[in-house]
Amino acid sequence: MLIDGDREFLPVLQNAFLNAGVPKDQIRSYHDGSAAVDALTAASAHAAPSVESTPSFVLIDLELPGRSGLEVLQWLRGSSPLRDLPVFVLTSKGTADLITRALDLKVRSYFLKPDAFGELEAIVEGMLAHWFRRSQGPMDQAEPR
Repeated sequence: MLIDGDREFLPVLQNAFLNAGVPKDQIRSYHDGSAAVDALTAASAHAAPSVESTPSFVLIDLELPGRSGLEVLQWLRGSSPLRDLPVFVLTSKGTADLITRALDLKVRSYFLKPDAFGELEAIVEGMLAHWFRRSQGPMDQAEPR
């Protein structure tokens, strides 16, 4: 699940995931923190969540309309069925306070948005490789290159 507050950056981020081999039908994207929480709530409401309903991980921007990225993280960590969902931060602000707060909420990694698409692709591929190693099993999509 991709959650990013920048409407112009979100399609660029989606393209980086497509280029890394993630099928389009497995990329769910949200611009608003509240909409993302609604989608995550619906996914976790299933008695036996399916692979299709529950995201494998979340990549979140901290600057979101609706609920902020930190508010979404706090909600996620307090949500019993999703509290252990892997979360990565990709945002434009990297103050010590924000990084500390995100790490306190158990994000896997904190990345600053790069200026170049090639750098974004490297971040996405590294994140997918990290997730794949941690999951110790096949993803629904192909293993990252």
